Amino acid sequence: MQRMLIALIFLLLVNGVATSQTLTISNSGNRGKRGVNWNTRGKNPVYIETSGDAVIHPSVIEECLNKNINVTISSQGNIFIDALIQRSSLNDHGKITFLSKNSGSIEILDQGGVYAHTGLLDVFFKTSHTIIVHKKARIVSGGGVIRLQSFAAGTRERAGARSRVDVFGELNSSATSKGGGL
Repeated sequence: MQRMLIALIFLLLVNGVATSQTLTISNSGNRGKRGVNWNTRGKNPVYIETSGDAVIHPSVIEECLNKNINVTISSQGNIFIDALIQRSSLNDHGKITFLSKNSGSIEILDQGGVYAHTGLLDVFFKTSHTIIVHKKARIVSGGGVIRLQSFAAGTRERAGARSRVDVFGELNSSATSKGGGL
């Protein structure tokens, strides 16, 4: 019985380590259509997916957004946005989604953010764990929708749930010509 318990604990620990991934968007990240432990697929939307710890340069995402191509960035674990992702295209409407598939946190760090200089940009963050917008972080959608979803779709919040959203930085969905929403 004791051996079985030890084997079960070992399997749980190994499984936790094996599925743990961190995706970081950073100015020191890989550029192009693929990099260390990540690749892109699709035409519109473009999916950026990870297979392990990965660091992606924001220009990979910006190039798509500025060509009016929607982007979905997904990881099996944590997502850290450590650089500003800027959309400067004159195209009218775009969408960017950050998706943590396996209960990882999504954090927009102090020097990170998503910023639409022109046009509307819908910005979605989805996880069943925690979303944190740090104090100096900025999410500016130019009139697009900003959605921070920290629990599984179709479920209700319950006492003791690990899900939460902490916003210390700026969320701005205002626009000069069209509405926006938080």
